[in-house]
Parts: sequence; structure tokens; C-alpha cells
Amino acid sequence: MFNLKNKGSINELINMIETRYSIFNLKIENEKIKIDKDIDWDYINSPNLLIQGKSGSGKTCLILSMLVQILTKTKFVNIFDPTYSYISNFNDIDSLKDKIFNDNYEISKQIHNIYEGMIRRSKINMKMNIEDKLNSYTEDDVKTQFIVFDEISLWILDGQKYSDNSEERQAYNLALSNLFEILIRGRALGIYVIISIQDSLLSVLPSIIRSQINLNIFMGMLDDNGTVPALYSELKGWGAVKKHDGSMHTFYSPEIPKNNNLHEFIKYIGI
Repeated sequence: MFNLKNKGSINELINMIETRYSIFNLKIENEKIKIDKDIDWDYINSPNLLIQGKSGSGKTCLILSMLVQILTKTKFVNIFDPTYSYISNFNDIDSLKDKIFNDNYEISKQIHNIYEGMIRRSKINMKMNIEDKLNSYTEDDVKTQFIVFDEISLWILDGQKYSDNSEERQAYNLALSNLFEILIRGRALGIYVIISIQDSLLSVLPSIIRSQINLNIFMGMLDDNGTVPALYSELKGWGAVKKHDGSMHTFYSPEIPKNNNLHEFIKYIGI
């Protein structure tokens, strides 16, 4: 992360602000999604992405910038938004109609539907003697599919509140198991997952889910004292990507211009 007491870091920060991408100039290229001008999410090789940060740190804004790019690639996307965030405002757009889920029980059922579709696809591959390997889905013309799960902790906590014998609890338990299987097996079938969660609730995420995360993104800008400097507190979208070697690469996610109609833009790009 930035050391804001370092002049070089300040100059780097200013450069990032000046060269920040607009969300309206993004699209998937070479199977990679732009996180900022210097960082891509290579979802083929790192299919499961976790975004964590405090409330208001810009997690949903980053997800929106990814969603815009996803919709230039595929119409096969499922969005789970248990907090009814800004993303749910797009449920009247044709390309997202019936693809945004808010209710706990409906989310659980849709996860199971995705899982069953994955199993059917896998069985077809086995019958056709298609080797289950990375990228094999491209050889069988399987459509790329994305799962976007914003603030997953609310779904988990609400699911645990149901009585053990209730239909809702049984659906939740099954969906949690299904989600784990999707994270393990999905990439060979073209299924990629984006999950976001608040820092304070990270412990809620089961270890079996966390163990399948391939790329970690941390949202928010911290100084040496672990707080957000007042000068930058209104600049949403600061974050850092944790690389495979453990090092952190700081970024500034694409901008959503306030004077533009994002709703109309997403309606326009939806394939």
C-alpha cells in the first residue's frame, strides 16, 4: 500500500488519479478484466476472486466496473446481492433481467441451479471424452459464465438463522456445499466467481470457501496508522491486489463518472 509520507508515493498516487480509466472505456481483452490501467484479472488462470474492505471502501464500484466488462463478453451472469445495493437497480435491463437475486432462499436455489448445470456439462464432457483440464470448456464451445456475489456474509449469516429442519436452511446448506464445488470445478467449465465481503466479517466466510480463492483484492487506502487520510476519504476505489509472492500492488479502480447515465450505458452494452 502507499506510504503517504513518502514523496515518491504521493507522486505515484497523483499519476494514478490523472490516468484513471473511465468505466465507459472498458471491455474484456484476451480473457482478462481490467482492475486498473496496470492490473488485470486473468480469470482463466485465477478463476475465483475475493474483494474485501470496509463499508464504503468501493467494493461495489469495483464490481460494477467488472460487470460492465463482463457484459461485453457474455450474457451468462448471475448476481447475488443480499444487501439490495446499487447493483440491484439494473434488474430491469434486458441483459440482467431475472439474473439479480436478493432473497436468501432465492439465492440458495439459484446457486443449486448453477451447480446442476455444471454437473450436466461435466457429464456431457465425459461422454465426449473431453479431458477435464484448464481451458477445456473453450474446446467444447461452452459459454463463459460469471457469478457475482456482493456481500456474501449477509447470505451466510441469514442462512444460519433458519431452523435446522426448515426448507430455507436445507436450501442454504445445500447451496453452500454447491458453491464450494463450483469454486473447485467451475473453471474447467467456464464458470468464474467474484465474491465481496466486509473486512470485519471475513471470519464468517467458511475456510473451505477461502481456500479456493485464487486472487485477493483489498479495498481502501490506509496510512501508517491504519486509517484513511481525510484528504483521500472521499476518493472511492483505492485498493491493492495481493500477488502470488505475497507482495501488494496498489491500484485505483475505474471511475464511474457522476454526470453519465450508467443505467442507460449498461442497457446499451448488454449483449
